[in-house]
Amino acid sequence: GRASDVADVADVTAFLTMKNEDEQRRWFYLQCLTPKLNCPDKAWARKILISDLYSRVREEKIPVQQWETWIRSQFDPSSAANTDPTSRQ
Repeated sequence: GRASDVADVADVTAFLTMKNEDEQRRWFYLQCLTPKLNCPDKAWARKILISDLYSRVREEKIPVQQWETWIRSQFDPSSAANTDPTSRQ
């Protein structure tokens, strides 16, 4: 699907150009709420601060179009990267 690829790119471009930092942060927070609430390990999920995730997504320069996948991986207790949240900077 060439057409859908172009549409996705257009959406991301619109997202990047139309939204300021505050709106991007708000969108990021909204993307985090569902996986956080649905996380099977509630105690573990409570330790994850969305503000910390936002700082990390910015520091690691994760492209906006990958944010949703990246966020879901952060709230997956079985993910290798998340075995011990305290071990990460």
